[in-house]
Amino acid sequence: MVTVSGRSGMPTLKVHVGMMDGIVVNASVWGQELEALDCGDEAADWCSTYLKKPNCRLCYCADQLRKRKLEDDADYGSLGKPGEEVGFQDLGQYLMISEASLANLNAKLEQPVTSRNFRPNIMVSGCASHAEDSWKFVKIGEAEFRALKPCTRCVLTTIDPETGVRMGAEPLKTLRKYRQTTDRQFRKLIGDTPLFGTNLVTEKEGTIHVGDTVYASYN
Repeated sequence: MVTVSGRSGMPTLKVHVGMMDGIVVNASVWGQELEALDCGDEAADWCSTYLKKPNCRLCYCADQLRKRKLEDDADYGSLGKPGEEVGFQDLGQYLMISEASLANLNAKLEQPVTSRNFRPNIMVSGCASHAEDSWKFVKIGEAEFRALKPCTRCVLTTIDPETGVRMGAEPLKTLRKYRQTTDRQFRKLIGDTPLFGTNLVTEKEGTIHVGDTVYASYN
């Protein structure tokens, strides 16, 4: 079940994503089409009210539906292997950052941010700041991952995850001072967009737990 809380006075939205038998609809992410399940009118009305935009629909990327082929991505297709797929994610299925990288950033900020500003799936500790930049393969528990590229960060990092209100220019302003790519070809593609965290794709499915040892091999 997915539970979404809105502004004061709005009811909590609950969506039973694992039990849905909704209508299959076509969606598009970065120009690539995929299929999704429509979550129904109640969820649509809630989203339209909260966002103050009519005709919104909430969709769920169910396992059995057609996904985007990573190798067909216009900018990063060369990083994908045949058969690798993604759904609503920008690129990799997972985003990993380290506690040390976050602490290093917060030491430079007047107002600290949390990991929620960057929305990682996986948070690791015990490594140097930005050590994850140079990891090529990662093993956690039974699962194995391959690093695709450093994660380019956008204006969403400046949104307070508790209130949905933009906090100003940080942390993007500070990240641009020390987290620019030095790769010329990558720079042509992303401009001055700063990097924080690493996009991962699954090499071997498995279960991971909080506290698992992280094994990494380097580029």
